[in-house]
Amino acid sequence: MSGPGWSEVSGREAFRRLFALLAQTERPPIVVATVPFGAEHAGIDVDALANELAGVGELFVLAAYATFWLTDALGDKRLSVHSGWTRVYPPGQEWRERSWLAPSFRPDPEGRYGAREQIVGAVLASSSRPGAFEALPVPAGGEPGHATVKAVMSPTQVLVDVGGRQALMRTQHLCRGVPAERLVRPGQQFDGWWTTVGIMGEFFPDPPDRHAPERAREFVGDGVVTCVLVEEVSSDAIRLLLHPDVPLTLVPDGNDLTLLATAGEVVVAEVVHLDDRFVASFSDAPPAPAMSVLPGGPPWLQPVPVAKKSRPPILVGQERPGEPGLGDQPEGGTGGAQAMPLAGQGELAALEEEVTRAQQALDEARAKVRELQAELRRRRRPALPQVFRDPERQLRFELDTSYLVHVDEADRPRYPWPKRYLISPAFVPSLERLVADGGITREKVLEVCVDVLCGRAKDRPARAIKEWRTSRQGPPLVRRYDGASAMRARLQNSSPAARRLKYWCLPSGHVELDSVGVHDEDLADR
Repeated sequence: MSGPGWSEVSGREAFRRLFALLAQTERPPIVVATVPFGAEHAGIDVDALANELAGVGELFVLAAYATFWLTDALGDKRLSVHSGWTRVYPPGQEWRERSWLAPSFRPDPEGRYGAREQIVGAVLASSSRPGAFEALPVPAGGEPGHATVKAVMSPTQVLVDVGGRQALMRTQHLCRGVPAERLVRPGQQFDGWWTTVGIMGEFFPDPPDRHAPERAREFVGDGVVTCVLVEEVSSDAIRLLLHPDVPLTLVPDGNDLTLLATAGEVVVAEVVHLDDRFVASFSDAPPAPAMSVLPGGPPWLQPVPVAKKSRPPILVGQERPGEPGLGDQPEGGTGGAQAMPLAGQGELAALEEEVTRAQQALDEARAKVRELQAELRRRRRPALPQVFRDPERQLRFELDTSYLVHVDEADRPRYPWPKRYLISPAFVPSLERLVADGGITREKVLEVCVDVLCGRAKDRPARAIKEWRTSRQGPPLVRRYDGASAMRARLQNSSPAARRLKYWCLPSGHVELDSVGVHDEDLADR
């Protein structure tokens, strides 16, 4: 018997509809809850769960014997749902090969383990891409209103005040795939329609006009280091999201990019706006707060915290000794339920302990993967010894070595190392001063210098090569005594005083490194 927002699966026809939906690629997340053997109700409060899933996922409740149908249809117990448990099947079909992408949650009929919140969070996280939902229809009898957010009630529900009346607002009307606490904050205001639907009434906000690209340009400014979401990863491309509606182009670095990030991961990147697009490169600098999805909202992403070993368990494998085969269960009803009594307290405690250990091991493995990926992203070059007393000779040694480290052998014919380049007497002191002031490493400066000297900088939008001018509207700066043209390149973009490299392009075609400093410095004409 189905209820509001969920469908019962107790017969073959209902099961075939569920399985056909699971086989689809373009679909919302599907939540499958099950009734334990010997029980009358599912292992979780399905009415409360359906209320929170409205508009973000579909909920099905399997009769106890129907779990065997699902196991047989999927052909793998690891992909099915254990009696009494609940599982989230994300969009797409990757979960068939990687079962951990479809997390499973322990029975929680009394709400003791917070499983409902975890399930809703898993549904939001499994959305194919965070983004705008189409506006859901407003029930008849609604009246216009202005709502102020009072508190976040759950990952999908917010308490609002509408002219002194309390109401519930569902965040799927604003954006899908983003938990409410990362979407709205107390005091944020919305226009929309108020109705008497539900116990306290419901508020339906007008579809948000986010103007995301315009807001993103203002947010990025001269450049910013911030958190971004990894949406897709392949060996030669990574798609990042600064905002659900603002994709980023990752600056390639010659590595197999599948080693550097995982889809769904939050990473730190340096973002710049260049030539009407946003480009990014991985960064290990402290990030500024992420952009908000909606004007006035909280950051939509947070840096990945250290894995907690006490997280509620998720079922990784599925094995229940003594389960009868599909043929032992009837077509409908619960006639076979008496053959499978509920597990005793000792058996259940042992199972929960085993699952907890498995989840802790999985958390630790994922944390290790993130740590290794972050180390690969941070890697610039091996530390070099001091081999020359003369600062300029040491610098040239480091530049030569940095070129070999950062430019793949296959790319060196395209980006050859110059046989001759010049270094201004002011360059080494300015480098030492800039590094000593903090905020940038010597290795980072040398990496940009290598890009300029070998010609790769022009193919890297994040370097933002530009002529150096006497003023914002002034003419390009040209050195009087030899006709060299002044140029500049970005060293980083993390603040209004972002660091810059100044260099000269000589009429002979050679490059002279002049100095480094912050964006606002008036670098002298030498």
